[in-house]
Amino acid sequence: MEYLKIIFILCGISVFTSCASSSQPNKYVLVGSVQWVLIEKNDDGDSFYIDPQTLRKNGTIRVVWVIEQLAARDKDGEKSRRRRFEFDCTNERFRVLSSTTHSGPMTSGKLLATMGETQWYDIPPGTAISTKLEYVCAR
Repeated sequence: MEYLKIIFILCGISVFTSCASSSQPNKYVLVGSVQWVLIEKNDDGDSFYIDPQTLRKNGTIRVVWVIEQLAARDKDGEKSRRRRFEFDCTNERFRVLSSTTHSGPMTSGKLLATMGETQWYDIPPGTAISTKLEYVCAR
């Protein structure tokens, strides 16, 4: 009988832990066969995801794909962006290698625009781009 009480208590703890953890925000989003990792959600409700499988290293340079999920559609009808970033971890700067904007969430919906490579930009501390820099340079 004591054995059954222990099993019941352990099962109860397990169920409680599962229920408690299910209320936590999802840190991963599956889009197609890619598992995107949520690295930041800003005060406006915009979410930023990185595909860690695309992270490439060359010395202190990092290249990675990012999805920017907007909380609200912008004036051009954008709801999400997919960008390939290049980060310079030593000089704390970045550039966009390619970018697409989409009318739906997580790059779904109509393709609205495509853009090519940009110039290098310095990264100010405490910004969304600095969070991306910290994430990719720590790997």
